[in-house]
Amino acid sequence: MDLVLLENIEAGERTDCRRVNDYDGDLLAGFTPLDRLLPPQPWTAVWHASRDILLKRHGDFFMISARTDEALAEFRVAHPGEWLGDRAE
Repeated sequence: MDLVLLENIEAGERTDCRRVNDYDGDLLAGFTPLDRLLPPQPWTAVWHASRDILLKRHGDFFMISARTDEALAEFRVAHPGEWLGDRAE
């Protein structure tokens, strides 16, 4: 399961990433932890999901994958900071 999620979040069409330490809000508000599907292992990241966003946290870095362009844009606006996608624009 971890591999399927990882492929989506790293190779999906609507993804973005950034460091956690430059954000002081509640990043996981409205998200469901996926720890029941993915028990902690040394190689697994911390996964959360909402209706439209899949979120992976590993150390001080997190990545997101969205179902729609709108969901990706809304998440980025709701969680301001230095998104990697900002550099590509």
